[in-house]
Amino acid sequence: MLGDARPLAGLVLVLFSLSAFAGEGAGGTDMTGRQVAVPERPTRIVSLLPAITETLFAIGAGQLVVGRTSYCRYPPGVLEIPVVGDIANPVTEAVLRQRPDLILASDFGVNAGPLESLESLGLPVHLLDFRSYPSSLEAMTRIGRIAGAESKTAELLKGIRAAEQEVRHRVEGLGRPRVLVTIMHGPVWVAGKETFLHHLLTVAGGINVVTRPGYGPMETEAILLAAPDLVLVAEHPASLESAMDAWQAPEFSELPALRKSRVLALDARVTVPGPRMRQAFFDVLKAVHPEILP
Repeated sequence: MLGDARPLAGLVLVLFSLSAFAGEGAGGTDMTGRQVAVPERPTRIVSLLPAITETLFAIGAGQLVVGRTSYCRYPPGVLEIPVVGDIANPVTEAVLRQRPDLILASDFGVNAGPLESLESLGLPVHLLDFRSYPSSLEAMTRIGRIAGAESKTAELLKGIRAAEQEVRHRVEGLGRPRVLVTIMHGPVWVAGKETFLHHLLTVAGGINVVTRPGYGPMETEAILLAAPDLVLVAEHPASLESAMDAWQAPEFSELPALRKSRVLALDARVTVPGPRMRQAFFDVLKAVHPEILP
């Protein structure tokens, strides 16, 4: 018995419709320097990163999003959009079902295989860099240009920069506690220099105890030697409770942050380098200098 041929027939139709997009669109480079033919005005975007999804909704282009990752959960309206996989492993077939004319993805933390498969089918894949604060602002600017919402994007970025300057002003002359920012546990992964979390922290008046750039694991011995006064846990809500519990392990009991009961969970918006950075500056400020904000 051959089985139901309808799913295969449907996929063939999807592939046929996608061929209309191959070779069309405006030329240009993505944030990795790759040449990508982006449609002049895309109408069906698959977003493979929460920051991308949130940006599109914040600039009034949420109606363009036809597919998202399982991590894209804000604003609430995105929950009605079909899931096409997670950030690292989008499912090719699930993406194709949404008949996108553009895929927006991260240049970091995603397996190249699925994206290469989608490109081989004629779909434009535009990679964006949200790792640092400056690159996040540039990525949002690009999204606004792609979506034809430049003015709304400029207004959004103006608000983020205004929040940054207000927080800088508030911490002038204050002490600067030593802070460790974690993004994952088991093993512990931390945010170092040249990350957007490092930027939020330093603007809010903290000193990052991690001196190397980027994200990466940090051994227990190194954490003990760094002796942070404050630990900020910036993990996905699904793993946040277990992450907080992990800091109660005996090996961490002598950390200054533990002795002062200064291991704090950050709001989920702090983990996404997108439009909610405007509030994230104040979230981190409240954690680093609770005497400033009630």
